[in-house]
Amino acid sequence: MMARTAEWRDDISGTITTGGTSTAYTVASNQVFDTLAHLSGAMIAFVPHATNGATVTLAVDGLTAKPLRFGPSLELQSGVLTQGTPY
Repeated sequence: MMARTAEWRDDISGTITTGGTSTAYTVASNQVFDTLAHLSGAMIAFVPHATNGATVTLAVDGLTAKPLRFGPSLELQSGVLTQGTPY
């Protein structure tokens, strides 16, 4: 139980750095999600390795990439996620 709590703590601490490109971010969580259903509702803080371009996606633990949006159908504009800043 304590190990799972530590994984969750580390996933929301803002110490995970992205990989990929400025429009297709990837991250490896400490909890290691195996399905999108298990990832649903989870919170993960990350630090972009590059400032974002247009139409940004995020893939967690090698799962299908999902769009990062302000809200339904509201894509992030270029430059919203700044390199080196935790989100």
